[in-house]
Amino acid sequence: MIGGAIVARLLQGHDWRAVFYFGSAITAAFIPLVLFLVPESVHWLTRKQPAGALETINRILKRLGHASVSALPAISAEVRRRSVADIFAPGLVALTVLVTAAYFFHVITFYFIIKWVPKIVVDMGFAPSSAAECWSGRMLGRDGRRRARIAGTAIQCQESHACRDAAFHGGGSDVSAGRRRTCSSWR
Repeated sequence: MIGGAIVARLLQGHDWRAVFYFGSAITAAFIPLVLFLVPESVHWLTRKQPAGALETINRILKRLGHASVSALPAISAEVRRRSVADIFAPGLVALTVLVTAAYFFHVITFYFIIKWVPKIVVDMGFAPSSAAECWSGRMLGRDGRRRARIAGTAIQCQESHACRDAAFHGGGSDVSAGRRRTCSSWR
C-alpha cells in the first residue's frame, strides 16, 4: 500500500525506470540491515548446533520475552547433514514437482495481474500514476483496512464505471475531455 503511493508519486514526474531505481535502492539499503540486525532462526540454530548456539538461542529467546533453555536437544549427525537436495529423494520427488508447479503457476498469475493491469489502465487513457493509485487504493480498501484481494482488485477496477466508460465508449467523456479520473474517484 505504501509502495503504491510512492510509485504513484514517482510516476507523476518520472518514467517507469524510476520505479525500478527506487526499488533497487531500497533493497540495497536493507541488505546490511538484515545481515546485521536479523538473527538466525532458533530452529536452524537448534538443528545445526554450530559453536555458541546455546548462548545465541538464549539471547534471542530473551529478546523475544521467553525463558532461556539449559541445553540443546540431542540431534544425530544424520539429521544435521540434511540439505535442500533431500527434497529430490525418491519419496519426495513427486511432491516436490507438484508443489513447484503449483507455485510456478501462482507466481505467473500474480505477475500478469500486477504487471499488466496497470498497463491496461494506462492504455485506456488514464495517467500512469492512476494505475498505481488504483492498486494501492483498492488493496487498502475504502475504510483503510488491509485486504488481500489481488484478483478481486482487477475485477473491481475492470467493473468500475471509469473502466467501463473507457472500454465501451471509446475512452469515455471524462477521458476524451482531457480530465483523467483516478481510482479514488472510482470508489
